[in-house]
Amino acid sequence: MVPSPSNTAAELHNASTPDETIAADARALSAQLQAMRERLFPPVSQKTLRSFTSGEAARLIGVSDGYLRQLSLAGEGPQPVVGPG
Repeated sequence: MVPSPSNTAAELHNASTPDETIAADARALSAQLQAMRERLFPPVSQKTLRSFTSGEAARLIGVSDGYLRQLSLAGEGPQPVVGPG
């Protein structure tokens, strides 16, 4: 029996063998989980990465914060986004 939203648990358990019952339950659960995944995490959804402070960036790439600032001031490194404050 192919699981669909209209299949009730009783209908799925009308399979003739325990293996068929388990397989029907697995298909129904899989269909429900897939529907939930698509509802909660649409295929076009994307996560954005937050901006890092210069200290965090320096730590991630293994250099000192001062060295990263020197590179930036000399025009040899990435130019930071400067915000208020």
